[in-house]
Amino acid sequence: MNKTIEYEIKTGFSERTIEVAHDLLAKETCLNFTRIYGQSTSATVIRKKDKCSASAEIHDKKIHYYINVNWSCSERDKLQRLIYWSTEMRYQITKCLAKHGRTEFLADRMIELLTTYHCIFENPRETDINISNNLLEFSGEKSPKKKDIVPSNLVQKDYSVEISFHDVRFLNEKICKDSCKSKPSKKCKNNSYPNPRRCTSTCLCPFFYSGTSCEKLVMPKDPWFCKSNPLLTATSKKRTLVLDLFTECFYKIKPSSRTKKFM
Repeated sequence: MNKTIEYEIKTGFSERTIEVAHDLLAKETCLNFTRIYGQSTSATVIRKKDKCSASAEIHDKKIHYYINVNWSCSERDKLQRLIYWSTEMRYQITKCLAKHGRTEFLADRMIELLTTYHCIFENPRETDINISNNLLEFSGEKSPKKKDIVPSNLVQKDYSVEISFHDVRFLNEKICKDSCKSKPSKKCKNNSYPNPRRCTSTCLCPFFYSGTSCEKLVMPKDPWFCKSNPLLTATSKKRTLVLDLFTECFYKIKPSSRTKKFM
């Protein structure tokens, strides 16, 4: 798959936010996203639609890729999730066609990916895949609200519409897996891995960790407001910690001894 992906913006939303979303994802992958200002049949077109999704359609026997945006997915992290879906879609289509010795898909309808080329699309995290006639679409699979949440009227955040550490990792494992093979990679900790953009110097960290090797815990911006040691030890007796929901605090709970595990 070509690691340079062009994109064209055709929406009324913040163009700067769209550019930043692409730039930040590029910094954590081996991909290069290039904005174009003219028409290109190979570019991903970012357009305004009722439904937030990434899609592909056939026009003049050529695949056209789209990122469909409305006001509800115009934030940076949500745009990155759409970019991820579109990139994942390109990768899976390219991989399927390569099995048949093809670099292009010359057909009239997207459904022929199934009927002629027998493509099987892997389902990314919390993603709904729809393919019918001349449309292939990836969109968010909304998680059902958990019944045991207290209070019952608490709003449950839908993480299916935002990009995650695991999304970027799966993209790198598929598309960028050879980026660090010829270089002495950085030794990474806490389930992190070398950044394919900078293999020798930095690691990509899961949430809660920081540092070039992900060896440090993320600290709150205003530690005084958290009023507690970020390292807590589990005990057999119940303890209560009052949290301020308007303050960003981080806590790591560790077992009371090496022979015990925190569940």
